[in-house]
Amino acid sequence: MSDNSKEWLELLEEKLPDKELMEKHGKLLGSSTLMKKEFNSPDYTVEEIKKIFDAAGAHIVACKIIKSVKRSGDKIHAWYLEPNDLTQREQLKEAYKLKGKYEPEAHKIDLSNVSDDEIDDKIKNLIAEITGVTDGEEE
Repeated sequence: MSDNSKEWLELLEEKLPDKELMEKHGKLLGSSTLMKKEFNSPDYTVEEIKKIFDAAGAHIVACKIIKSVKRSGDKIHAWYLEPNDLTQREQLKEAYKLKGKYEPEAHKIDLSNVSDDEIDDKIKNLIAEITGVTDGEEE
């Protein structure tokens, strides 16, 4: 079955429907990570902490005072959602690719003044560097 055959395209649509892919893609574009920050209870109130997070545009999931068993004092634990920049960045790249608006960086290498033997030597040296095996040796 070739990559562009009618059967392949039908199977692909059956197993990976466009609608589901777009829904998942949209969720990933808005993905976030649950984070936690601790505050000393006497220094802040829960209301003050919520105002701090609101001003920063962060979405607080929960904020509560946790009684300390040790003498270090009570802590206020704030759980909040922080954008998952890595996932969002990758999804933006994919979105631009899907829309045909993303072109990978092009690299031009001028080999007009390099002989085939020089290229072969460079490749052999790179392979030897990576594998630790030089020409004629076996692992």
